[in-house]
Amino acid sequence: MDELFTGAVRTALGLLVACLRAVIWLIWEFCFHLLGWYAGWLPCRLLSLGHYPPETIHEYEAAPALRGFMVCMAGLISLIALATLITRFLTTLN
Repeated sequence: MDELFTGAVRTALGLLVACLRAVIWLIWEFCFHLLGWYAGWLPCRLLSLGHYPPETIHEYEAAPALRGFMVCMAGLISLIALATLITRFLTTLN
């Protein structure tokens, strides 16, 4: 009976770990890579006068790791800055 219970617990924990890994991957892939690239591509292009990054907006998978990281970080920083500006503007209206 103990082996049956242990096997069921091990299977349930394995499924829970698999679900957690899938959620973490989804958050990393979607929130950081996809949203970060799309939000950071335009500010990087504007600040570098059209030179950085050399990839088009739809070629985020072809970018080298460091370049992709820099553009994604610029995107996340610009999204945080935009959210901060919007909240400051909305609080001044009241």
